[in-house]
Amino acid sequence: MPNVVITPHVASRSSLTGDRWDALLEANLRRFGAGEPLLNVVDKAAGY
Repeated sequence: MPNVVITPHVASRSSLTGDRWDALLEANLRRFGAGEPLLNVVDKAAGY
């Protein structure tokens, strides 16, 4: 179909992905211990 563009989803990983995950885990562990809200919490009601 001429009005359809299909592209691969390849933007989810990079050479920094592991570092970002580690930083998020570290931040959330600190926040959890301090009783603070966590980062990147899934909103089940919103569906994401």
